[in-house]
Amino acid sequence: MTADNRSHTPRIIIWLLVIAALVAGAIVYTRVEPSAAPVRIALITADSDPYWDAVVKGAETTAEELGVELTVFRSNGELEDQNKHLSTVAAGGYSGLAVSPVDGTRQGVALRKMSNAM
Repeated sequence: MTADNRSHTPRIIIWLLVIAALVAGAIVYTRVEPSAAPVRIALITADSDPYWDAVVKGAETTAEELGVELTVFRSNGELEDQNKHLSTVAAGGYSGLAVSPVDGTRQGVALRKMSNAM
């Protein structure tokens, strides 16, 4: 091997590794079957203020466009009511949650546990 060939050897090896990784990724990607379970998202409002009407409408439109199952829980502004909705979501097998906490300080631990479980 000449000095000129040795200087190109590391580049060739890197490109071969990149190409091999791309080919392996393409093979794996084409063989992975999509999940049969639908994506389920819950939206819990902080209260029943009309502000939430636009938020809910936007979430419903986006969920429909993306083929996501959206469940909306409208809280009445009371901590106990929102916690009831949070318990329902925790037990309901949801993929994700959007929530505006009534009392983030008092609900922080429960919300952290839920985020770790999803």
